[in-house]
Amino acid sequence: MQLDRASILGDAIEYVKDLQKQADDLKLELEHHSDDNESSRRTKQVQKREHDSVSTGLKGRCMKWMGLGRSCW
Repeated sequence: MQLDRASILGDAIEYVKDLQKQADDLKLELEHHSDDNESSRRTKQVQKREHDSVSTGLKGRCMKWMGLGRSCW
């Protein structure tokens, strides 16, 4: 095994390229998970708005049905 400058430099370049690829792969994975989390957060917000809308609608119908000016619950 020859340890001249050229072979050491070549090995170092290959090692750095491998590290760069690993870093890029990790960035992509992090972005993917970040997108999943953001999507999940948006879905929960939409579900909450839908639930609040349905709940408000039910209260209004209950009040109208009972002829009351106040909520049934």
